[in-house]
Amino acid sequence: MFNVYFENLFEERIFIGEAKDEKEIYQLIKSDISVRAQPSFQWYYTRSWERDGEKVYDCGSWCEFYIAVPIS
Repeated sequence: MFNVYFENLFEERIFIGEAKDEKEIYQLIKSDISVRAQPSFQWYYTRSWERDGEKVYDCGSWCEFYIAVPIS
């Protein structure tokens, strides 16, 4: 299980939901982007990496990310 957050350019995290696996994480991200992003935003790629035990997802923004934090 993971808690999934949107991290804005001020590094503030906004909880967007819980996911049980990678597929659900992507579903949460897709749903959040459709609400949060400007109509002109195009989601062309997703890049991800591990950082301090968390998984960071870059969906095309240079300063905003999605973070999946494992729930113990």
